[in-house]
Amino acid sequence: MGLAVLIIGGALFASRQNPDTSQAQQRQRLLRQFRRTPTPFVSEYMTLVDLSRKAGDFAIAIEVLKSAAAEQPKNAFIFELLGDVYQEASRFPAAEAAYRRAIVDDAGAVLAYTKFADLLWEHVRERAGEIEPLLATGIKVTAHPNLYKRLARYFTDIGDRRRAVEAWEAVLRLEPETEAVKEEIQRLK
Repeated sequence: MGLAVLIIGGALFASRQNPDTSQAQQRQRLLRQFRRTPTPFVSEYMTLVDLSRKAGDFAIAIEVLKSAAAEQPKNAFIFELLGDVYQEASRFPAAEAAYRRAIVDDAGAVLAYTKFADLLWEHVRERAGEIEPLLATGIKVTAHPNLYKRLARYFTDIGDRRRAVEAWEAVLRLEPETEAVKEEIQRLK
């Protein structure tokens, strides 16, 4: 069963619940089920992760994701999601380690690169100089427009307009019909 099917299944599962059942009750039911049978990464447990995050109970979300990671240690999506939860819990070193693991497991994990760059910029500013080489590594693996967009934002943030324009022009080569990118290039020139 594919990952997308599991996630969609989790969303469908949550939407089919009795409307009288609160999210807190549903979360408690899923948590009891997880405690009895911690087979990770079934759709219901992804619902548990989502509900726990919404409730601010990051410890449960982390526990479920760590269990999933133990079962599927090469699943970059699990580590990316774990990084997100760690970041929400303000556990930045753990978030960094999770994003790094996602990138190691899937060098084409575009979102893991951009989230890691955002983490560095927003929470570990003294290491912001690592953003350019991080994104350059991702671009070598997969010339995805979102990596160039994040690189362009980085260059804009540090005041390097010339390199920001170069990065936006790379986006434009990949997405030639994007008016917002054309406007950003004109604004920076």
